[in-house]
Order: sequence, then structure tokens, then C-alpha cells
Amino acid sequence: MQETRREQMIGLLTEGSWTLDSLAKYFDVTSKIIEDDLSHIEKSIKKTHSLKQIPPYCEGCGFVFKNRSRLQRPSRCPECKRERVTEGTIELVLKS
Repeated sequence: MQETRREQMIGLLTEGSWTLDSLAKYFDVTSKIIEDDLSHIEKSIKKTHSLKQIPPYCEGCGFVFKNRSRLQRPSRCPECKRERVTEGTIELVLKS
């Protein structure tokens, strides 16, 4: 029996960090679909794992987008107004 996309995503995110865009390209779907899948995954595995997000940051001034709830990359930095913003990464970590 073949795994669903969400089951495959759980496996990939447990093994390492991924960006939203890289997951979308891997599964050949839109970023919005991946965001919806991640929301569902977070609810279904909350007893054993947690979804850890490493926030995006500005490569120009170093500003870190700490309190960002959206997973997509910000378009520009609020501090220096540059568009050199990295994409945040996502991974699943086992709760201890």
C-alpha cells in the first residue's frame, strides 16, 4: 500500500529540515496545499511530535522574523526594506 502525501511529509520532516517551497516542488503541488497539509499534520501528531519552524531572516541586516505564524517567505524586511529574505525551514521533532 502506498503512503499518502501527508505520511510521506511526516517521514521527510522527521529526517530533516525542509522549506515550504522545497516541499511543494518535491510533491509537485502549490505552497498553499503544503501549508494545509502541515496544519493537518501538526494536529494529528501533536502527542508525539512538534512542528519546529526556524524563522526566516534578512540577509541584508540580519532581522529575524521570530513571531511569524505564516510559513511562506516574507516579501521584504520591515527594517531595511530589502528583499533578500531567506525562507524559513520546518521539521518535526520528537517530544521528550
